[in-house]
Amino acid sequence: MTSIWLVLLELYLAAASRPYRARVVAGNPIVPKSCADRNHCESVFPDCLINASLAGPIKKAAEDQVDILVFPEAYGPDDPYSCTKPDTLLPAPGTMLCPDGVAVTSWWAKVACLAKQHRVLVVLGVYDWGACTPGPDPFLHRPFQCFGNLTMFNKAVAFGIDGTLLAVHHKHHLAHSLLPKENISQKRDGLVYNPGPLGVYNDDVCAAWPVPDSTTFMSHFGVKFGMIICHEINFASPVRSMIKEGVRDVIFPTQWGGSYGGYFGGTQSGFAVAHQVNLLSANGMNGGSGIWPADPNKPPVQIISTETTPDDPTPQRFGTLDLESPAAAKLPPVMAPAPVHPLRSKTRLLEASHMPTTELSLPEVHCQLDLHDAGGKGLFLFGASAGINVVGMFEASCWILSCENLQQAPRMIPDFARIVLPL
Repeated sequence: MTSIWLVLLELYLAAASRPYRARVVAGNPIVPKSCADRNHCESVFPDCLINASLAGPIKKAAEDQVDILVFPEAYGPDDPYSCTKPDTLLPAPGTMLCPDGVAVTSWWAKVACLAKQHRVLVVLGVYDWGACTPGPDPFLHRPFQCFGNLTMFNKAVAFGIDGTLLAVHHKHHLAHSLLPKENISQKRDGLVYNPGPLGVYNDDVCAAWPVPDSTTFMSHFGVKFGMIICHEINFASPVRSMIKEGVRDVIFPTQWGGSYGGYFGGTQSGFAVAHQVNLLSANGMNGGSGIWPADPNKPPVQIISTETTPDDPTPQRFGTLDLESPAAAKLPPVMAPAPVHPLRSKTRLLEASHMPTTELSLPEVHCQLDLHDAGGKGLFLFGASAGINVVGMFEASCWILSCENLQQAPRMIPDFARIVLPL
């Protein structure tokens, strides 16, 4: 009976959803020198980092009437294994983390109290401890590292405006890189980071959640969100499961530098339009952050930020956009990969002021590009790519690059264009 009431409550809140203001943070945390010293790492999210990199943006979001604020993936110390292991673990979703009149000590309770104080829904990417998982590391082909009965997971944690833990998403699809063989089997602090003859490097340096984690939660403004982390945007699961559960707005913390097969903004734009969902992308690296509406006729917000360091604390940048949750999402057809072949592309150089609707096709992908502002200027390159990319995955993608920005740090999609048919 309880589950029926919960379903009815979600349906009521979804029907009562209102437009909301979203903000994403671009750039990694501003790390004070005291925090950069691993000897001061009393938790996976120490107080000095909370005060330096979370408190200000959350307060500013409240002043700007932001409803939901999303921070990037792994928004904490670079080496979480050096941090003190906790006496207690992050509790279950639904737990009140910030009760009135109670002093709090854990990092998650302190973040929850900031969300409660400023009445902003906060989503934070963080490496955090959890119970050891029995599964083998897909890159190392042996069990994940355990310290006692604990290991590290890559999580996205959502905090409600009443101080409640709304949801915890665990990353299942870990990121990886292909490195020269001479770079394998590096060790640091007793951990083997990438053994194995294939030269495959686990970028996450943590354990994978055993199965794809379909994580959803209902916001205080009536919108049901789902969460995925970084590399998971390339996979059907858990995205398809979340959409079947009624998700129309997707939170996407990531650490994505540059891109393969074109600019990463094309991946984000294409994902939003292909699934007809709003995508809130907070990226700590230079691949680009943004808020990408489901409606291809609504301009997105896209921002580039460089990585911050204690010696060069580049100011954090923010992207803000008012959104309405789409009435319906879409499940694109599941495509079996074509015969294996290296990545190949078809491109077209176009002049913005003279560009009609344009299409490109390969056997594995069909791409269509349209304008949402006829006042665009300059040359840009529109492309379609398919094949095995530089990280060993099959890719079928559409992309667009502004020619005048190719040699500059912000390699952004021109503001006047959206990819409208990615697959």
